[in-house]
Amino acid sequence: MRFNYQKFLSYAIPLFLAAVAGVILAVQIRQVALSHSDNQGTFYSFANGFTNYKQIRQEWRPRIASTFLAGQYMNLFPETSGNNTDPLLIQVALGTWTGFWFFFCCLIMVLLFKEKSLLFIFGTFVGVLFAYTNGMGIMRLYPWDMLALFVFCCFIALIRTKHEAWLPVFIPLAMVFKETALVLVVALLFWPGASWKKRIFFTAITLIAGLGLKSIVDLITENPAPLFSMTYRDYHTMDLMARQITPQSDSLFAISLFKSNLQRIFSLRLDSPFFIDAGLLTVLYILPIKKRAIAMLKSIAGLFLIGNMLFSVIIEYRIWFEVIPLALYGLHIYFYETESAPAALIAEKN
Repeated sequence: MRFNYQKFLSYAIPLFLAAVAGVILAVQIRQVALSHSDNQGTFYSFANGFTNYKQIRQEWRPRIASTFLAGQYMNLFPETSGNNTDPLLIQVALGTWTGFWFFFCCLIMVLLFKEKSLLFIFGTFVGVLFAYTNGMGIMRLYPWDMLALFVFCCFIALIRTKHEAWLPVFIPLAMVFKETALVLVVALLFWPGASWKKRIFFTAITLIAGLGLKSIVDLITENPAPLFSMTYRDYHTMDLMARQITPQSDSLFAISLFKSNLQRIFSLRLDSPFFIDAGLLTVLYILPIKKRAIAMLKSIAGLFLIGNMLFSVIIEYRIWFEVIPLALYGLHIYFYETESAPAALIAEKN
């Protein structure tokens, strides 16, 4: 068989650049790894057994797959004794963890798009780097950050290869990495070639399966609030004290947090929410709906935005990683894919 050098480069160059970007990102993480005690605490939460894991905050317990993998990874390093671990070791461990998962995300895109994956590689790199740059919002580093990004990259792979039939299985399993994967059920409503009855049926089944599996994990981890595990208590206390908010209930707090997030969006600040994911979130919302797939991506991102506005401090920019693959795939469709198969054939002949 004749060696095709052009085809070789279409894979080799993107993979090389992804590896280099992963190393750069791993070095950058050293500046973030020790930014807060929760970083080390969450990575080690499963390193010393399941009993200790059940002591972490209730909203983190459903992300058991992410914390389990992180715990096994951290056990590869000596001195897994929590706060007594060498700071340099923590920096190296968290840096390599982030770099490796970044490369795995890029690998998926290289296999899907070959040389066109460069858009995804550098787009993902700047999006992640934005959240891990000093002065950009609230800096944290948790095990599920990069794994959530990886999950959404896998979602793009399923959509791209027209394997939507796997979504009812994929989405519930993805939720044990981070529950934000539930928003992906929207894709089932856009299932190409499926009747509306089939779309609604599988959307409902997937919702039930996802919430059911999350409830099981909540019960196993002895979560005090099964299914509804998100809490506002002790959430970014210093930020709340600065705004002098004293909520009387979670519902009132949700309203207060939503108003506060709206103020952040329209305030003049150097780390503006308009720059989320290095601007990718904003671009996705203003991107014209050239194809049905773009409408699907925008719908998922819209639901994701509503969730973050109600439950999160939106300037903790790592919480937006899931949108990066959605935005980049939307850009790919808009700029690189033709309107129809006949148009593609004509272009190929010319």
